[in-house]
Amino acid sequence: LGYTDDNMIRASKMELVGKMKLVDTHMDLTKKTFESFALNTYKVNKFEFIQGLRFENSKYDGTRRNNTDTLDIKKSKDNWAGSLAVNYLYSNTGSIYLSFTQGFRTPSTDDLGAWYGDIDVQETRSYEFGIKDMYKNTYISSSIFLIDTDNEIYYNKYENFGDGANRNFDGKVRRIGGQISLQHYFDKLTLRENISYIQPKVTSGEYDGKEFAGVPRWQGNIGMSYNILSNMIFNIDGYYFGKAYNSDDFSNKLGKNDDYITVDTNIRYNFNNGFEIYGGIRNLFDKEYANAILSSRTGDKVYYPADGRSYYAGFKYSF
Repeated sequence: LGYTDDNMIRASKMELVGKMKLVDTHMDLTKKTFESFALNTYKVNKFEFIQGLRFENSKYDGTRRNNTDTLDIKKSKDNWAGSLAVNYLYSNTGSIYLSFTQGFRTPSTDDLGAWYGDIDVQETRSYEFGIKDMYKNTYISSSIFLIDTDNEIYYNKYENFGDGANRNFDGKVRRIGGQISLQHYFDKLTLRENISYIQPKVTSGEYDGKEFAGVPRWQGNIGMSYNILSNMIFNIDGYYFGKAYNSDDFSNKLGKNDDYITVDTNIRYNFNNGFEIYGGIRNLFDKEYANAILSSRTGDKVYYPADGRSYYAGFKYSF
């Protein structure tokens, strides 16, 4: 069982460039969520049958006011999610599985802080078939999947806000793809490779047949871990992100943005008494790329740049 009481108070003033207009927004919103879930695994010889069920009730109560309109948000919604899976253990190290999951996502208070249109729940149905095994010194994990999403929550450009707003996508989206992950173990050295392919297509609504925006078809990762000492580990990983349309270019008119590669590295030291220190560098080679790319009213591209090279350090204690 779970209960969450989330309250957000937001006040903002924004001047719309070129319009000489000040938008003064005040919002006070509460989201109360009650949830319950149950999971079960039933084993018969080499088969595992897995079931899951989740119920959630979300209640929204609040108001968003500005000098152009007022939005009263009062909504109560019951949602159900479930999963079914069968796993066949064909050897001591290998298994094949088939799974179905029906899930949902309710808008958060942050989402509703800048929202446009009716408020609906994002619903998802996922089908997956995969295999996992260990061959000599290599761990292998691979799967193919199909994901159907309705009322997907996304960030949309320029509605009745000066910048943009979250909303539900008008149409269904189907993602078909696959992934393969490998890990090779050589004494103190571990190598890893991951690659995934996703084809995101809009299957209904205004953009039926178009590619869903902002999702790269190809993503990959190559990395390594090395035990410098028994309790000191060095990691380095490179990440590839393929070409994708602007996050709001559902008509696919502006062409895809360039792909890019980033590299992260870190080192960890464990004192074997529950205390660990660590430090690292994100975006090691200071690659210039954008977290999001949207479209302006004039059809130009608006870039939201990601951080350049950054450093971090910290400690963790487990007891």
